[in-house]
Amino acid sequence: MSRFRFLASWRAMAFGLALIALTGCASMKPVTPEEAVTSRANARWQALIAADIDKAYSLASPAYRAVTTVAGYRATFGGAVQWKAAEATKVTCEADKCVALIKIEAKPIAGRVSLPLITYFEETWIREANQWWFFPT
Repeated sequence: MSRFRFLASWRAMAFGLALIALTGCASMKPVTPEEAVTSRANARWQALIAADIDKAYSLASPAYRAVTTVAGYRATFGGAVQWKAAEATKVTCEADKCVALIKIEAKPIAGRVSLPLITYFEETWIREANQWWFFPT
């Protein structure tokens, strides 16, 4: 009788775990290229705002990183403004290339302008090895 109870408990536990795993898989939907690029572009800009250049650099394409060092990447940024906020507001994709429209809020470091500056610009993202990467132009 003890062996029967052990087997019944084990089967019930295995069935419960399998049911949980299947439920989790069923609720996961594939991420679209637009969603993936939006997430990575926002992560890149959050890193830049936090002055985490290494993190932002890690999101650049492997081809770019092969020819540009972290120090070289860091040197591409000026110091005229302080970024306050950034957001990918729209992403348009075709095949292995996406263009993200980025909204930036910045504050000038020098001068008398105290109002934040808001501007929009486009970033290019490419898919390489099934991952999306920022492509500096």
